[in-house]
Amino acid sequence: MKLLCASDLHLGRRAPGIPEHLGLDSARFATAHVWDHIVEIAIAERVDAVLIPGDIIDRENRTFEALGPLEQGVQTLDQHGIPAYGIAGEQDFDILRRAADSGSLRNLSLLGLVGDWERVTVERDGQPLLTVIGVSSIGQTARANPLAGVDDVLKAHEPQPVVALLHGSVTGTDHRDVSPRFSPVPAGELSKRPVALWIAGHEHRPFFDADSRLLQPGAVCPIWTHDTGQHGVFLVELGDEPESEPRARFIPTSPVRYATLSIDLAGARDEEHVDQAVIGAVRDALTAAIKDDPQGNLRCLCCHLAVTGRTPLHSEIPALIKDLTRTLDVHERGVIAAVTDTTIETTPDIDLAPLLRRPDPVGEAARLIAALDEPDPDTRSPSQRELIQRTTTRLQAVHRARVFTVVAGDDEPDETEAVRLLRRQGWDLVDALIKQRGVE
Repeated sequence: MKLLCASDLHLGRRAPGIPEHLGLDSARFATAHVWDHIVEIAIAERVDAVLIPGDIIDRENRTFEALGPLEQGVQTLDQHGIPAYGIAGEQDFDILRRAADSGSLRNLSLLGLVGDWERVTVERDGQPLLTVIGVSSIGQTARANPLAGVDDVLKAHEPQPVVALLHGSVTGTDHRDVSPRFSPVPAGELSKRPVALWIAGHEHRPFFDADSRLLQPGAVCPIWTHDTGQHGVFLVELGDEPESEPRARFIPTSPVRYATLSIDLAGARDEEHVDQAVIGAVRDALTAAIKDDPQGNLRCLCCHLAVTGRTPLHSEIPALIKDLTRTLDVHERGVIAAVTDTTIETTPDIDLAPLLRRPDPVGEAARLIAALDEPDPDTRSPSQRELIQRTTTRLQAVHRARVFTVVAGDDEPDETEAVRLLRRQGWDLVDALIKQRGVE
């Protein structure tokens, strides 16, 4: 049998951060557009079922704009004899429950909407083909044990494979991007149960491990600019036996991709060097992204530049990068790449060691930089630790401000971010003071 697994559709959203100077139609980067394409894939591949483990609707747009495309898509699937099954995530538990109660999603079977594991049998030509079990999120707070009650629905010995849908972070795997922030589930608890394939939503980056029978499809399209890498769906093939090993094939579906590019400007002494380094990195990243997209769905690559290196242009780098990236776009085979954001971590061409003994502001700033560079925070003075703590508190206050809550998709700033910003400001101060006063 063949299954299409798609997670975290977040219908109602559009890809963020696409530069306006590119002149691209934002509707082409809406998750609803990606969903339409997923329906086309399911029909073309003649799958036996479509499975969606949560966060189908985006929490910030729980309206008809999101429900309409979902209803239309599952109706199209039904017309081609393809059933769709899903669960609710922490983003859409309330709107999906209301939609199910009103009967507006007749062609989407939603499991466990009240928080209890449920089961359904998928049939082909009137014969049992597959058992799907699932449990939905019942709120935005994490469940203490998402597997509570699963063994009750697994008591029956099924002659066909069992596929389980859940929404949460699976821990203890080789998935480098997992974050145990929502309903964590130990991978070992999954593998000990008679399930042919566990399909988990919530994590936005794709992961599949046949040995542990775990599939995390990831988001079908990036939701935040830090959702780097590929995004798409999985086609899964299962045999007829309960113990059959799953085989999965990833299909990129997203029209936009985000990437972080490391730009080393060590030794850069003129604007031409900066231009060549940035444009070359963007061009190489675009070529690699196109190579990873054999189906040709990609339309835009958005690049975040992480700029480092010791250079005499340190104080000029922010302006040079800003001027370059304001209008930069690189084209290849119908795909366009541009810069959406930058993090500048360059340092001036200055030796720090001779400055540490100076009894003036230059020395004070140099000693702060040296302390921030130390891996052991215990080596920092009380005043330095207090400065870091105050900076962290201020950054978090800004992040939590009501005006930013709708757009704040990034993680809350922590001490590491405070140290990074203080280090940058320290180098800027040393560079500016030495240019003003010189070094005796």
